[in-house]
Amino acid sequence: MLNREYKTRLKLMLELLKRPGWKGCQYNIPQGGMYLWVQLPEGLDSGALLKAALPKGVSFLPGSLCSTGVQDQRYIRLNFSHPGRDELLLGMNLISEAISEFTARS
Repeated sequence: MLNREYKTRLKLMLELLKRPGWKGCQYNIPQGGMYLWVQLPEGLDSGALLKAALPKGVSFLPGSLCSTGVQDQRYIRLNFSHPGRDELLLGMNLISEAISEFTARS
């Protein structure tokens, strides 16, 4: 039952990533685990995005905190197993809003 719920949440997250606010982001569908790795558009740093997202009440893990390397600065790790569906929807919308605000300034 739990695996079904996680699959449902992953599908929801994948659908939300198709929205315009996530334009330019890339991801691969995971074969397992509880996280989705998203590559941000060129010029968008995950640490800077986190600082813009936190005041909105939402967070994620920047790739640079998960591993080493310069390439990780454009990656974020999103958890789809912890938040419920409503929280997931809200969180993804808030991160999308932060991305839009950040990219509008560029």
